[in-house]
Amino acid sequence: MPRARAGGGDVLPGLEFAGRHSSEFGIIVLRVEREPLPAARVATLTVTGRHGSWFYRAELEPRRFTVTLGIEHQEPEELVDQLYQLADWLAPTRGVAPLAFDIDPERYWLARVASVDPPERLAPDFVAVTVVFECPDPFAYAVEDDVLTITLAELYEGRPRYNSAAAYNQGARGRYNQLSTGQLVTRTFTRRGTAPSPPLITIEGRIEEGRGAVTVALNGATVTYRGPLSPGERLVIDGDHLTAYRESPSGRLPSLAGLSTLAVPVTVPGENSLAVVTTGAARVYQIEVACRSRWF
Repeated sequence: MPRARAGGGDVLPGLEFAGRHSSEFGIIVLRVEREPLPAARVATLTVTGRHGSWFYRAELEPRRFTVTLGIEHQEPEELVDQLYQLADWLAPTRGVAPLAFDIDPERYWLARVASVDPPERLAPDFVAVTVVFECPDPFAYAVEDDVLTITLAELYEGRPRYNSAAAYNQGARGRYNQLSTGQLVTRTFTRRGTAPSPPLITIEGRIEEGRGAVTVALNGATVTYRGPLSPGERLVIDGDHLTAYRESPSGRLPSLAGLSTLAVPVTVPGENSLAVVTTGAARVYQIEVACRSRWF
């Protein structure tokens, strides 16, 4: 993830890609052409006897940035050296890496270099190079993510107990007695951005396989984990990569089989609601929700 950069002063505009800034190579950004929105793949169905078509969904194609870089040099040999450095920095074989522009310091993209044009001489001591960055993931992400963390003291301090999310929903309306086999915590939080995003949910605690479970309800959608979790381990539910695993001292342990569904709840721009319920032989010490806040 790129570092947040402060603007102002005599710093020329630039960009950061793959952990290195253009200023390291004596390069400035002359121009950035970006699509307000990338093209979309639209799924429709034509029905006989019905005007137009039936809309199902739209999915975004990769997004492209066309960036013109300026390179100032004194001697031809200096330019040759700078072009070698540029080639090493922007080698397409590096794959996808974070891309951030100084003019937009709060967001970054995940991009790869699609093409690099030959240098164009604009002055005896100045050339321009056009680079096309392609973002397979078309969203911009927050450099500093919105993260909700709930710790042990907040979880087990005078909270009512229920044995299911359904019991909580009824109890919250005064129609269900408190039960002693589960523990509930609820929170509301806000996140930035304009697009929904699949979060990274991390849970620390203890769950006996087959005897306990933890359910996370986010904006009304739920996912339940019924697999094992030992002290010293962290359960990670990754909504972006549709997987789950436990981080333990011995390494990463696959835990996808313990999930009730692959449809992990998403966070949305603005206000979000979170509820966590433990059932049976399960106890949670800490919960963290990294929103992966993003923009169209």
